[in-house]
Amino acid sequence: MLRSALALLSSLQIGLRIKESVERSLRQAIVIAVAVIVLIAAASFGLLAAYHALVLSYGFTPPEAAGILAAALALRRGFFPVLRSSLASPLRSRHLSAGPHRFPVEVRPRDPNRL
Repeated sequence: MLRSALALLSSLQIGLRIKESVERSLRQAIVIAVAVIVLIAAASFGLLAAYHALVLSYGFTPPEAAGILAAALALRRGFFPVLRSSLASPLRSRHLSAGPHRFPVEVRPRDPNRL
């Protein structure tokens, strides 16, 4: 009887842990979704502010301002992946190399009798 009671208690604890894990994952997903929405809204606001600054402050026509922003977005889209890959390559190769700083080797004096 004690064994069956412990088995029931164990299964209830497992169920409780699964429930807590699902709730925690759901909260994390909600926080990430809200953060993504805020990020998209901030980017949209920034683009709109830049457009109005180009039109009102710098005297560009609306199509010119839209073209400038489109070109900037296109350049940014192409620039950041190239920058990321060029910066990641030296760092990755430096950390993965088997240099003396990574794997210290004991240096022994050479035996003159050995060829």
